[in-house]
Amino acid sequence: MVGSGDFNGDNKPDILWQNSSGARAIWLMNGTTYSSSVYFGTVATSWNIRNY
Repeated sequence: MVGSGDFNGDNKPDILWQNSSGARAIWLMNGTTYSSSVYFGTVATSWNIRNY
């Protein structure tokens, strides 16, 4: 897990993931229940996600 935030504007926290190969995705959550995901593909592992 890289971080969390409200990525879809529903006032509920979502989860930002990055695995060791550089694949990144957001899990859109409904409280503590997974709802759906958005996959961003794979980028170089040298890329870092920073506070926004």
